[in-house]
Formats: sequence, structure tokens, C-alpha cells
Amino acid sequence: MTSGISNKIIALAKVLRGFGLRKEASDLESLPEGSGSPNVTTLSGILKIMPGNPPTDLQDKLSDYFERHGLVKIPKDRLHITLLHQDVLKPYAKELKGKEIPQYTGNIEYGQVYSIKRSGDKGDRESVFVALEDQGAIAKYVEEVLEALGLEEKDLREKSRKYHISLANKTGTTDQSVGHSEASPMTIEESDPI
Repeated sequence: MTSGISNKIIALAKVLRGFGLRKEASDLESLPEGSGSPNVTTLSGILKIMPGNPPTDLQDKLSDYFERHGLVKIPKDRLHITLLHQDVLKPYAKELKGKEIPQYTGNIEYGQVYSIKRSGDKGDRESVFVALEDQGAIAKYVEEVLEALGLEEKDLREKSRKYHISLANKTGTTDQSVGHSEASPMTIEESDPI
């Protein structure tokens, strides 16, 4: 492994420890040579996966579309898959502090890219996102994480959540993407394929 990759892994391990997770750099350094970066699951308000293979190539291919529609790419280091929203986890924040989160070791495969617009109490929003191919595998992983965190008895999983990665929106900040909630779930049907 090159020293640049090792330094990134060590920096990532420090970030994880900063979130109260017990991960050592050595845990992440044991990846086979050439396997790419690991997927990293973190709890920072939301439970999310930072993919080891972020879809920056899709962002590059769609740059003309983004420009025509006044959208801004979300930076590579902010691309993530929301597993559980912060509103769901907030009541359990104290009991989750310091608990180890099992990491997602499966492949993340990207599917269709969509554009979605929504008006609401937070104003007009527009996002471009890529749906994940294996929704079932991610949903099963969320169940495993809830069990590992001791929350399996709680009905926390957002059953209508469509796992995806927002690629662009009007500002380029993740909090400005079209949101998902049980009250107004993001559905593929209301989105336009690109």
C-alpha cells in the first residue's frame, strides 16, 4: 500500500474515533492490495455509508446536465448513503455513543440516475441521485446494524426509504437535497430518469 493511501486510512480511522467508534487504523489497513477504499459506516447524526467507490464518474458524465439545470455537484467527500435519518436516531444518541458499528462489506452497485423536484416547507428543491441496485442487501445491513447497536426491538427502519446517493442539487450541500421522510417518501415513480 502506498504511503498516501496509508495516510488517508489513518486519517479516516481518526475521524471514526472522533465519532466515538472504536476503530483502529490497523483494522482498515488490512485490506487486500488493490481492493480500493473500504466502505465506511458512520454515525454522525445520521447513520450513513461513505462509499469506498463514490460515483464521481457519474457526476463527471452529468456535468453538462447539472450546468443546464443550475445544479451543483456534491463534493466527493460528502457523497453518502443515508441508512437512517437523524430524527429516527436522536432519542437514542446517548446510548449509541461509543458503540461499534459493523461495517458494510458488500459491493455498492449503482443503478439508474434520476432527477427529482419537490416544493415544500423548506422551499423548492431539486436533486439528481443515483439509486442503488441492491436495495434488499442494504435493508438487511440496516437490520444488522440495529441489532449490533441493541436497537433491533425498536421499529426504526424507514421501510419506504429508497437507498441512493445524491449527486447534485441547487447548492452542492447535502442538506439541500430533496429529503426523504415517511410523510413524503422519495419514490422512483415521481422521479425522472436521466
